[in-house]
Amino acid sequence: MERERPGPRDAAGCREGLVVHVLGTFTVEFGGRALGASAFPRRKAQQLVKLLALQSNGRMHRDQVIEALWPHLPPEAGAHQLHNALSQARGALRTLVGETLDPVAVEGGVVALRHSIGVTTDLHHGRTAAGLALVDRSPTVLEAALTPLLGTLLPDDLYEPWSEAAREEVRTMAARLRLALAETLLAEHRTAEAVTIAEALLRDDPTEEPAYRALLRAAAEVGDAGAVERVFLRCCEALERELDSGPSDETMRLLGALRERSVPSRTATPLPEPATPFVGRSFELAEVERALAAPGCRLLSVTGIGGIGKTRLALEVARRRAASTSLEVAVVEAPADLTGEHLLTLLEDALSVQTSSGEPREALLVAALAGRRLLVVLDNAEHARTATALLARLLAALPGLVVLAATRQRLELQGEWVVELGGLEVPRPEAGAEYERFAAVQLFLDCARRSSGVTLGRGDAAAVGRICRMLHGVPLALELAAAWVGVLSCDEIVAELGRGLDLLVSTAVDVPERHRSLRHAFEQSWRMLDAEERRYLARLSIFAAPCGVDAARRVVGIPLPVLRALSGKSLLSQVAPGRCAIHPVVRQFAAERLGADEGLALAEAHARHYLVELDGVGTLLESGAERRVIHEIIADVPHFRAAFLHAVVARDTAGLDAGLDGLAKLYDKLGWYHEGHALLTGALEGLASSGAAPEEPGRARARLVARLEAQAASLPLALGRVDEALVRRGAVFGAGDRVGLTYGALPGQPRPPGRATR
Repeated sequence: MERERPGPRDAAGCREGLVVHVLGTFTVEFGGRALGASAFPRRKAQQLVKLLALQSNGRMHRDQVIEALWPHLPPEAGAHQLHNALSQARGALRTLVGETLDPVAVEGGVVALRHSIGVTTDLHHGRTAAGLALVDRSPTVLEAALTPLLGTLLPDDLYEPWSEAAREEVRTMAARLRLALAETLLAEHRTAEAVTIAEALLRDDPTEEPAYRALLRAAAEVGDAGAVERVFLRCCEALERELDSGPSDETMRLLGALRERSVPSRTATPLPEPATPFVGRSFELAEVERALAAPGCRLLSVTGIGGIGKTRLALEVARRRAASTSLEVAVVEAPADLTGEHLLTLLEDALSVQTSSGEPREALLVAALAGRRLLVVLDNAEHARTATALLARLLAALPGLVVLAATRQRLELQGEWVVELGGLEVPRPEAGAEYERFAAVQLFLDCARRSSGVTLGRGDAAAVGRICRMLHGVPLALELAAAWVGVLSCDEIVAELGRGLDLLVSTAVDVPERHRSLRHAFEQSWRMLDAEERRYLARLSIFAAPCGVDAARRVVGIPLPVLRALSGKSLLSQVAPGRCAIHPVVRQFAAERLGADEGLALAEAHARHYLVELDGVGTLLESGAERRVIHEIIADVPHFRAAFLHAVVARDTAGLDAGLDGLAKLYDKLGWYHEGHALLTGALEGLASSGAAPEEPGRARARLVARLEAQAASLPLALGRVDEALVRRGAVFGAGDRVGLTYGALPGQPRPPGRATR
């Protein structure tokens, strides 16, 4: 083993240092002299020095070095290349440090820059300076630490994977320094400089939420309430565009505090105090806040099925607005069959307006509200559809009026903005110990604790997660299910929910009638439909997953106006362009309204449609279809699977024969070998156990079995199950021989050696 030789010393007795510069142009300095990249005979030699310099201790195991610099070479070839690169790097560096020193060596399987000659890097100095600056936090020190980090780390190696971690470290250090500098400047009331720094940070990363918070504080510092709202809107748009998320709770709290500090708050009438804590919905809150902050948003409808939490969200927004803006906030609950005259009365009461009898009440109300800035929460607004003409006139006459409607169906007024509300976020089956971070779980646990005094533990995690998934995060359903904790175990609740949703009934006397049961909530929505809408909603329950609009029209025959009407009443949602979905809870209740014969006929129509579609899928996949088409095919996989299984149960030989090749190619192209193998082998077992239908030609059935065996034989190879593949190929030979099929005609089978094709 080589021993480190002592390096030369300067006049003071300290070893001279070898400095590797990676922030900007790569150079190596020693004793007042510099060495550039061109001094290294090969690119890999200089990259070896760079790679070691990026490590905090200048050391890496040789296997890691080989994997980083020669990832595509076998280990032996990589070791040979490392040996050459080491030799070349030593030769170049010795022109600086002298022939007697060994600046880079391998010891015990570790490649290292020798610290005996005082090796350091400008990146190491940058780390140290950044750490000290973040403690000191004076603008001068922060700027001095930030400046070296603003250059490009190793610009000649931008796309090398081994440099990405250090590049990200530099970006993170620079961002932290910029943010600290902006906050320090704000504290010193140097607002314009702070804005410049925060904007520079956002140019590099438009999702850097702390920078938006600095801009919010800067806008509030100069008393510009409009700028506060514009910065918040910009933050929301950037986070949704880049991350498909909304502002954090910290940003929302800051926004509320800045609004509260800048303007007095008042409410036209006391807001109802919630009986339960507000859980989750940070994304939806931000979406509503962003919409209300947008110019021209005067009527915003929060839509969704009964029990989804529309009223709770609208009241939370109202409460925050009342506490943080100059708006007067009032709540109006619309009763069934609301008329324009009744709405006038409710508004007069909520806004403390008195009108004289015998005079035009609407004109008097407008006059009384002129110049006031108002946010009116209109709850149960689906009942106000007969009064929408009055609502439209009030919005036109009162520029300071904003209406936030909680409604099961859109009001269909010009200028209406819509936020569609779905269920709370539910945990995936594999969430494990993290399951409590999901809003649906938090609500269930809180309701269980309040209603029964039971605190559920981690032993209940799997069952609680399953309850949340079965109820699709619907808040009302979760609250009603949680009320059974203490009477039933969580596993027993799961079992009861598997039998139906009638378990979900409340006995609390202060619960509104519409929230006494999940069935009652659905019944209210059902009564809002006309006969044609009811018929097609029931028929749409045949779709267990989102489907294309064209498929919905072909399978159930739904007219486009009815499709639009159901969407407007929150019973269908658009999940992607040209694709719609019926909410799973609505689907369960709607399916009950479907007659047995009609349900069977629709299942057959669904299977026929998707088996025909499968017939063309293989061609599309092989022809290199565009990405949009591929995504649509993947989205339809649940329907393809359901159609194929229906055909197996129905012993539909022709349908299975038509869809088989497309199905096999689909699973092969997607790489879903396990699922494809299970589906095909399950189909073989199903056909074997069911026997032939009386009218089914025996030869057609045998031919189908042969083709199924052939497709099933190709998948075990992809899964590495060689023995199973050989057994299945033997079955393929026998099945093909029995029906006179040539071996080459069977899909997925190369001709075996020595076997003639007939």
